[in-house]
Amino acid sequence: MKVLYFLPLLMAFLFTSCYKKPDMYQAPEVPTVKVGHPKKEQVNIFDTYTGYTEALNKVSIVPRVTGELKNRYFVPGQYVKKGQLLFQLEKEPYLSQLHKAEASVERAKADVAVKEATYKSYKKLVKTSAVSELQYLESKAKVDESKAMLANANSQLEVATTQYSYTKITAPISGVISDYYVDNGNIVTGNSGVQLAYIVDSHLMNIYFTIPAAKYYSIIRSKENVTDLPITVMADDNKTLLSEGKVIYHDPKVDLNSGSITLKAQVKNNDKVLVDGTYVRVKLAKRAKEDVLLIPQVAVERDQVGPYVYTVAQDTVEQHRIKLGTQVGENVIVTSGVELDDNLIVSGIQRARVGIKVHAIAQ
Repeated sequence: MKVLYFLPLLMAFLFTSCYKKPDMYQAPEVPTVKVGHPKKEQVNIFDTYTGYTEALNKVSIVPRVTGELKNRYFVPGQYVKKGQLLFQLEKEPYLSQLHKAEASVERAKADVAVKEATYKSYKKLVKTSAVSELQYLESKAKVDESKAMLANANSQLEVATTQYSYTKITAPISGVISDYYVDNGNIVTGNSGVQLAYIVDSHLMNIYFTIPAAKYYSIIRSKENVTDLPITVMADDNKTLLSEGKVIYHDPKVDLNSGSITLKAQVKNNDKVLVDGTYVRVKLAKRAKEDVLLIPQVAVERDQVGPYVYTVAQDTVEQHRIKLGTQVGENVIVTSGVELDDNLIVSGIQRARVGIKVHAIAQ
């Protein structure tokens, strides 16, 4: 019976010894965030457009006489100089024509010499009546005829010389040459338009792009000259600077289909980073700077509604919907949604939630 009496006491002891009093509730630690203020600055405003490149000089190499292609004297992709030999066509037929034309010139010269000698002698004899006036005039006419024949022979010689020179195809400009499109041994036809290769001189590049007509008129209204406006050429990532230049021309009319006008800018390409026929980003800058409100890019968040920022007011997180403008370095122009004295959260945004308390420190 004693065992039964102590059993409830033992169980009560074991239960109380195993029970541990819970810890007191601890409030979560207030997160710390870094804040900064928007800043007002005068900056160049850029509008970004899509453009394409075109080398300043680009020449197709085509045959100007007909013949067999004998030799090629370049490696595709190499830099060639103006006047450098590129192709050799068969020259024998044209060399033969050249020698024939040279012989004709020599014969014509000899004939002129004989006719002139006869004419000079008749000129003296006609005064003594040893020859008739008619013979004298005929000798003079024969001199004129022989000189005409000589002029014609010289013309034929020039043609033969030119055609012979065309059997050597040289570079008309300096630049990088393409691959070749006709192999040795093929017959090419002069002035047929068949391209043997082409050369690109890209030390200067033209950049073509279009802007809305409204943009063009706004530039005119601001009394700025469209030509000479500075541009910046960027890669597709819109971050890598490729080159800088200025607008040198614009079309004199607006495209009725697109409502835009085409501009042409010219940039230097000394490091050959720009390639003919590629698309690029073109930033067109106004000459006059504008006062804008800038915020750091890292402060901008986005959702399905659009961009927004978190601010801290009286240690409480708030959300502000904003409208953004052009990116300026690591900052972005904001056109509405924040004020100069707002405390923007720029670091620790992942810990920010609307309505929670935070500890804000200056960046």
